[in-house]
Amino acid sequence: YLLRPNRWFTEHLGKVNAETRPRPIRVPSLSVSIHARRSDKVGSFTKGKEMDAVPLAQYMAYAEKFREAYPGASTVFLSSEDGNVIRQAYRDYPHFQFLIVPEDRANLNHDQFVKRFGPLRMMEVSMLNLYFHQQCDFFVHTRKSNWCRLIDEMRMTNGKFASPMVWLNGAASLGPV
Repeated sequence: YLLRPNRWFTEHLGKVNAETRPRPIRVPSLSVSIHARRSDKVGSFTKGKEMDAVPLAQYMAYAEKFREAYPGASTVFLSSEDGNVIRQAYRDYPHFQFLIVPEDRANLNHDQFVKRFGPLRMMEVSMLNLYFHQQCDFFVHTRKSNWCRLIDEMRMTNGKFASPMVWLNGAASLGPV
């Protein structure tokens, strides 16, 4: 379903996206992919903390560099479990257009999200986010997030191997910035 989605799955994601409000998401060329990992990864819950939260400003500093190098790179596909990240993006970076899959961003961990919204909605939101991240041309992520590593592994197998990837923690960056 992920590397070569079949027709049913592609059509299903298309229908889910068509129902996106205020309008369906279309990722233009020269878009920047950012996933600001929060939730249980950064100690929001009782399990402890696996990594420090990377401030949105650090991600956006690289988005700015991409925009300087490629003037059309003013769109960011942004995902995060934390609604504060989304609000901050709109507030602090009005010169960027943000594309965001609408969801309840209550900073829930996986189990809490499934309990609240059900497994089908969890899958739909996750797959839409992954699908749109793959359409971007530039990537700014944290290496300590398995979700970001999945985005990167898919980037390397879907024809975007040479696309610039910036890691904010963990391994060194790939590609010129």
